[in-house]
Amino acid sequence: MLKKDHHIIEGELYFGDDVTSVSTLLGSCVAVVVWHPKLRVGGMCHIILPDQGNMECHNKYANCAISTISRRIKQIHSKPQDYVTCIYGGGKMFDFSVREKMAVGDRNIEMVYKILAEKKYVISEENVGGRCYRKIKLYINTGEKILESVYLDKTGIETAG
Repeated sequence: MLKKDHHIIEGELYFGDDVTSVSTLLGSCVAVVVWHPKLRVGGMCHIILPDQGNMECHNKYANCAISTISRRIKQIHSKPQDYVTCIYGGGKMFDFSVREKMAVGDRNIEMVYKILAEKKYVISEENVGGRCYRKIKLYINTGEKILESVYLDKTGIETAG
């Protein structure tokens, strides 16, 4: 029997076909969602930071998480370009206008685009940046994605939008 919903948290990923759906909640983090329409297999990673630098590779880093998904795609004899690939998140959750180096959402987005291009993924949908957090859910059998965005004003309070 399939597990109904698998929720991933920061630094986790899921790839396979043994759940009904996979979901996550994003702020400045970025989710890469992949789904193969013929094989009906897919997954999602929840990226916290762009790369690990000199640290041990862990799926919380963009380069490590995307490499892990790419290895799993190769293990089932498929190719990245055969997947519907989507990117979500990278919201500006804090006002660091003085310290742009702290704009981790922007840095995550930039790194994800770079790595996906290098690995030959074709991005079919994106919803990134802005002052919001997002909830994303992927239904593995159908490829349907549900995205909910909650926008924030300058003070971090939710607004209509």
